[in-house]
Amino acid sequence: METLVSLKIQDTAIRYNILQQIGSGGQGAVYLAEDLKDPDLRFVALKQQELDLMLGRIKNSILRQHQCLYCQLCTRCKHCQKCDSCKHKPHTIHQSKQLEESAHEAKGLLSRELLRLLREISSIQLKHLNIVTIYESYISTDNKFIIISEFAPQDLEKFVERRFQIQQQLTNHEISMILLQILNGLEYIHAQNFIHRDISPQNILVFKDQIIKICDFGFVSYGDQTNANIGKQEYMAPEVNYGNQNYNNAIDIWSLGITLYYICTGSIIFKGESVNYLAKDQKRIELPAEHSQFQEMLEQMIQINPDNRPTATQLKEDLMKFIDENNSDLKKYKNLLLLHLTNQHKVIISKQGEIYEKQIQRYFKQETIRQEATSHEDKILFDQ
Repeated sequence: METLVSLKIQDTAIRYNILQQIGSGGQGAVYLAEDLKDPDLRFVALKQQELDLMLGRIKNSILRQHQCLYCQLCTRCKHCQKCDSCKHKPHTIHQSKQLEESAHEAKGLLSRELLRLLREISSIQLKHLNIVTIYESYISTDNKFIIISEFAPQDLEKFVERRFQIQQQLTNHEISMILLQILNGLEYIHAQNFIHRDISPQNILVFKDQIIKICDFGFVSYGDQTNANIGKQEYMAPEVNYGNQNYNNAIDIWSLGITLYYICTGSIIFKGESVNYLAKDQKRIELPAEHSQFQEMLEQMIQINPDNRPTATQLKEDLMKFIDENNSDLKKYKNLLLLHLTNQHKVIISKQGEIYEKQIQRYFKQETIRQEATSHEDKILFDQ
């Protein structure tokens, strides 16, 4: 299935059979579905966001910019109409300030809601072995924004949880391979000038042969800096809570540090307290002795000063010291990565060929093209 990033309108039921809900969040619900056009009825993940709810929030934000502070019913806007039917007294200075603040807050809500949706749509262009593949996106006939992606049987949180339930902790090699793949995906995301802003075990999927993929770009931001207070509290970097202060992609590194602790321990609690809160208070957090090789890396990732945290590339270089270059898992992963990059290159070449052909057809007649091509081939043969 070719990846499509568009806002076309289609009936979901014609293409997909929704089986059950497998996840939910502030940005919508995720369902397991069958692709009815696939001969094998392959499973896909179908994420849907209620446009009616989003449009309702936008409508309310617009109304709040135009409503009378007293009755919240009649409009009072110099750009629309005066509040002639309302016999209220003139606004006091305090009331005028309240109205202005309410309108400003409403405008902010409107901007954030639209930007969030546009950012998620723009993030669909991200293509990497360690980022979940988006097959298509569209608006359904019942007013839902739909994103279709590949389906994974479990996320990293459930994967680690099940391993600890059967008292089978992850080996250092397994942790290294998981971390390497997350870092590769994160390095690519940051190189494309995106900030994920919600890195956590719930947003990392585990596929066959422990292939790891980052998912859920509902909170993604584009650009070097942003300032929205979003993400999961248990994994959120301290600078995100500083109000309107700008922060950069170092917040993803902090969140990955807390995620690393979870992978090693199966918990986000250390000595009865939240690891994230302890890290923000600059308390020492120790990994189990059997995973002590990751201790220094963890401490680097949860530095209070974002400037002191390493980049994904730097962390990857340090991590490779723990991985045997001749290990079969690493070789298999590298082969898959190379295959993915090769396929992506082929797609780009194919699309460029299609564009070239359309441009030729636009400016030249078919007979002229054939004659020119034949003449060119004859010249090559003559020269040989």
